Amino acid sequence: MLSLSKYARGPLSRSRMCRREVRHDVFGEALYLLRYVVPGVAEVASDAQVERSSRKLAYANQVRMTLADSRVGSALRSIHVDGAADARCTVGWSGMIFAMSVPTCKEGLSLPTPFCSSAQVVRMCVRAEELGYHSVWGNDHITPPRYVRQDYPQPPNFYEPLITLACVAQATARIRLGTSVLVLPMREPVYLAKSVATLDQLSGGRFTLGVGVGAYREEFERLRPRDRRVNRAELMDESVQILRLLFDQRSASFEGKHYAFDGIELAPKPLQQPLPMFIAGNDPAGVRRAARWGQGWFPAALSLDDLRRGIDILHRECEAIGRDPSEIRIAPQWTCGIGRTHEAGVAQFRRSRMYTHLHTLGASTLRQQDLSKVEDNNLVGSTDEIVEKIKRMEEAGVTMLAAMSFTSNSYEELLDDMALFAEEVTPVFAPDATCSATCAES
Repeated sequence: MLSLSKYARGPLSRSRMCRREVRHDVFGEALYLLRYVVPGVAEVASDAQVERSSRKLAYANQVRMTLADSRVGSALRSIHVDGAADARCTVGWSGMIFAMSVPTCKEGLSLPTPFCSSAQVVRMCVRAEELGYHSVWGNDHITPPRYVRQDYPQPPNFYEPLITLACVAQATARIRLGTSVLVLPMREPVYLAKSVATLDQLSGGRFTLGVGVGAYREEFERLRPRDRRVNRAELMDESVQILRLLFDQRSASFEGKHYAFDGIELAPKPLQQPLPMFIAGNDPAGVRRAARWGQGWFPAALSLDDLRRGIDILHRECEAIGRDPSEIRIAPQWTCGIGRTHEAGVAQFRRSRMYTHLHTLGASTLRQQDLSKVEDNNLVGSTDEIVEKIKRMEEAGVTMLAAMSFTSNSYEELLDDMALFAEEVTPVFAPDATCSATCAES
């Protein structure tokens, strides 16, 4: 077994770490492995010269074996010691929370194709952790819609989000992981519950399950052509209930219109209790689902007026069922076209694949939105303009910018946009949010 003791004086020694990250020696050692060694392993594995890297690969295997050691697992679990706070995704954070979307299934839709490799997705998440982002979120598709097939001669790369996030969990130590969103009508809920619980265990309790009906009915019908008449909202409602039963009960049974099972014992349960679930939906039905079953409401690209109306519905629903609305994060998904000037931000947004993608959602997710105001309803412009927009969102009741999608046109440009936002926007709202990154470098 690989010894960890030699890393005690590494880049994350006590003199160079944030105080809140120093729990005990084993934790520091595990953190060093996850933040510095495993990202290097990913680079080795993606290198075209792998045959000349046998020693590094052998060492990588030792690292992977070490990560399975119970001491490391215990150290990872110590990152999230407050279960109640964990369920609300607030550990170590104050003020507005900033999170970003990563391209698990965004090629061809909101990003060009090809955009990046699977290894680059993981490295992007490692960089997000270094920059102080609260979480990274992967979206979910199985096959591209018709308009994407017409625009590109080759199909885009869609990486399964749960498997991708499991890889990210091994390459990071602090950043949270989420789905934005997992399309429940396309997933069998019992096996999904097993996958989600396992991911939360392996990540040390860092996973948030974001779920939704899905933007493209066409995609659902390609996957399930015999169910063309099925109401996807009914599948969604049953699936959410099933997930909660399996996560919360020793033995769970369910009898619904679409799903049924008897006496399922799911073990282990998710490490977090309850497992945080963010529920998407711009319409009142989506808001009510979030009020009844979620720890977050996850709308997409809403105007501030529509967002306020949704929050009012959420509060009324919570009052009706006797729930405290402060338990539910208001976590809209917005697009970010960022530049150092207004002109640069707008130009990037208008030439992006995201600009086209948002207009294709006029018949589904954004059917009630005025698409002529799409720039006003998203984070588009200079860094100062984006700061002012976020202040207005905060005043409206937003507590988290979840799964923020940068309108970058290349992998390198996306890394630059991530850094610009983290350096110029995040500190205005949450000075402590980048503490771990800056302390580690000092």
